[in-house]
Amino acid sequence: MELGWTYPKRKKLIEELIATPSSKTHGINFQGTFQYFGIYSVPIGLPKYRLNNGRTYAAQAEYLAKNADLSADFFTKDPELDTAIKVQHELLKELIQDRELLEYFKTHRQEEPLVLTHEGFVLNGNRRLCAMRELLESDPKTYSHFEHVDVVILPPAEEKDIDELEARLQIHQDIKADYSWITFAFMLKRRQEDHGYTADHLARLYERKTSEINELIDMLAYAEDYLKERGWTGEYHRVEKAEYAFEQLRKKRSKFNTEQEKEVFEKISYSLLDNPEGGRLYDLIPETANYLEKILDRIEDELEIPQREEEDVVEDILGGKGIGGHRNFQGIIDVFDDEKNRENVRAIVIDIVKGEQLKEKEKKRKNFVLNQMKKANAALTDAANAISTETSKSGIEEQIEAIDTSLSKLRSWLN
Repeated sequence: MELGWTYPKRKKLIEELIATPSSKTHGINFQGTFQYFGIYSVPIGLPKYRLNNGRTYAAQAEYLAKNADLSADFFTKDPELDTAIKVQHELLKELIQDRELLEYFKTHRQEEPLVLTHEGFVLNGNRRLCAMRELLESDPKTYSHFEHVDVVILPPAEEKDIDELEARLQIHQDIKADYSWITFAFMLKRRQEDHGYTADHLARLYERKTSEINELIDMLAYAEDYLKERGWTGEYHRVEKAEYAFEQLRKKRSKFNTEQEKEVFEKISYSLLDNPEGGRLYDLIPETANYLEKILDRIEDELEIPQREEEDVVEDILGGKGIGGHRNFQGIIDVFDDEKNRENVRAIVIDIVKGEQLKEKEKKRKNFVLNQMKKANAALTDAANAISTETSKSGIEEQIEAIDTSLSKLRSWLN
């Protein structure tokens, strides 16, 4: 399978195509202007995957984490590097399998042109190109219509313009699947690092609120910290389904006043992430914040807490009381170094949260009659206050009799 012609060969054909007017055009908002570009048919082997692709940033980082022998600039040092392009194809294959693009193109032809840079790199349509290449490779006869693909070719432009166009083209998708939260957050981070974009600029670019952009970048920071603590740096697939967990971790962490409380809350949340039981335990993260004092009491009672150093005690006193007074926060934090302790903490959290939830249910059950009486009283008061000369009396007598019957039952119960 040919994964992109050599640069001189690509350049030669692209220059010939651009010099030839096309009868078909495709409109794109590029460099601040809506422009129409000619659509050309090219051999499917010509386009080269763009390694600087927002959709694959996280996947590339994970690949490097798993292949420590590769240099950190494996995907950035040379956009023409064949070994990197082959890896990119494999990463794209994983994406198209997840999003069922192969199944789509088994019954659909290409409906929208790929967008190429003036050097023949695929700005938009990398996954679609990968899917069409895979199908053509698997059955050249059945999928012979993919031997050539439609493309539009952009004029020379700065990398920043290319990145901004990629963002616009991938905001509104049909067969192009949504980003996972971790992929999108990682791309936002890269855009900040590469171009110095502010959160406001990214919000305008991706049609999001600035608060959403800040939230995603913060969530990514917590996710990366968690992966690093567990020795899984770069293995982003481990947190791809934990968006709610990191959203709640970020949100609830802010309710605590001291850094020690915040750190303990993080450690407990990370323990829940270790074994979320299909995601069920993610719901316990906000509950952990609600019952943190009780959880810490139980941890101190049931687990062997390392003794504090004298300077830690002084620091606690100078720092004032956190929740529950002068706790051995550092000792509690040290507990999480042991995986067995993290399992015990999970059990403690589950036990306390379930217990407190049962208490709340029981309280609601005990107060059910009173609460319903309050609602009925309020409704009757509103009814009495609404009486006017025009109010209909139809059916009122029957309702009063039914209410009197219920009141008789309640009085008998009270007595």
